[in-house]
Amino acid sequence: MEKREIGRFYAISFNNVVYEFIVYDDNTINCPTLNINSIETIRLKPRFVLIGEKLHYELDVKPNNRFSDYSELIGNYVIDEELFFYLKVNRMIKYSTDMAYLYGFSDKSGFDDNRYGVGSPYKWSKKKGPILEKQKHGHFN
Repeated sequence: MEKREIGRFYAISFNNVVYEFIVYDDNTINCPTLNINSIETIRLKPRFVLIGEKLHYELDVKPNNRFSDYSELIGNYVIDEELFFYLKVNRMIKYSTDMAYLYGFSDKSGFDDNRYGVGSPYKWSKKKGPILEKQKHGHFN
């Protein structure tokens, strides 16, 4: 049986590199930009992480100069609300509450990653507004 495309979403770096992700009804994701298939989970953060049965890929970003130019980090995720809900319900995306605020996700109930695969919500993200606002514009420590 052939898998059916559910939708597409995009990760856009600060220097406007666009990573396309295609979501399928067998709960896998492909990233044609990186030529990576059968992704089971993506951790949404400035250096996204792709996880699959035999896959663990983290976006490799190195500062371009001694002043820490992180323009290759992800500055925005473009995900339709319905697709976002589908991905979250099917445990295909993970993100912290910090990342929910950083990227403006409507669902702010993100979860941290721990070694048992069960996260707990961050309670203190709302107080980190100034730091997250700087990160939103590409200014990382």
